[in-house]
Amino acid sequence: ASAYNDWEFVPTSHPKDYRYRLMTMDRSSGNTKYTIAYLSHDIAGEPVWLSGWIAVPTASEGGPSNADHVLFSTHYTMCKNSEVPSQSDPYDAYAFNLSTNKPVMIEPDYLGYGISKDREHPYCAPDIMAEESVDMLLVCHDMLRDMHSMDCSTGEFPTYGIGYSQGGAIILACQRYVENSPKLTEEERQAIKWTRTCTGAGPYNSLATISQYLFQDKLSMPVAAPLLVMGMVAAYPDIFGDIPAERYVSDAFNEAGIVDKVRSTDYDIDELNDAIKKACGNTMQSMLSAEAKDFNSDL
Repeated sequence: ASAYNDWEFVPTSHPKDYRYRLMTMDRSSGNTKYTIAYLSHDIAGEPVWLSGWIAVPTASEGGPSNADHVLFSTHYTMCKNSEVPSQSDPYDAYAFNLSTNKPVMIEPDYLGYGISKDREHPYCAPDIMAEESVDMLLVCHDMLRDMHSMDCSTGEFPTYGIGYSQGGAIILACQRYVENSPKLTEEERQAIKWTRTCTGAGPYNSLATISQYLFQDKLSMPVAAPLLVMGMVAAYPDIFGDIPAERYVSDAFNEAGIVDKVRSTDYDIDELNDAIKKACGNTMQSMLSAEAKDFNSDL
């Protein structure tokens, strides 16, 4: 009765630890699309179940995959949980359906969405987002082997990364993580075989992005400001301590309950932008608290 069925396709004889669960499966197009739950780590390094979407081209319904590469996609900024890949057909589903040379397509929801919607989302925190996203990529290698006879460990299926906006920043962080992180083994790097990246319009440096927002003051997407502030506060408790995100935004912003609206994941970007503009306009000066605007303050 829910979006998350308790189907467990992983056989009990599976040689590895239980790392993923197939939540839904769609074979209506002749190919196979899944929403999956996968085991990763949260901001504190504790185990957490996250979710995402994967599409697999097959020669026959549910049979071996006939893909020759993996397209790893990180989605743009989404604020409403019902919009994320595991909850609705992502934009990539259209690209997959129209493609003549179909890759395996993989797209994570991110921490704070999908089955982890009750957790804080570390918006644009590159190191955290990269590790959790690449965890899905590696788990999908297991699933492809188990379900579709596709052995990625040989390095024969290169990974192409693609991302726009928030996804643009995350996909570059994923490439950096794959190339440099000591948390990955050489065997995992070989299996991923990161080959190309296509990215656009990303906030590649969070501090530079906020600084530019302060300089230009007026924002076309006002919700980006609280998302960045809330994301940094959630992602780096060792830096921000127990100071809440509400300290960084103005009284008018707080009185309108914008931070709670963002946390709820019940509102889309347009609804949040409208609420911010109605409460305090769309300038950084009106959105931020006096402490946050004063670079010499303790905050």
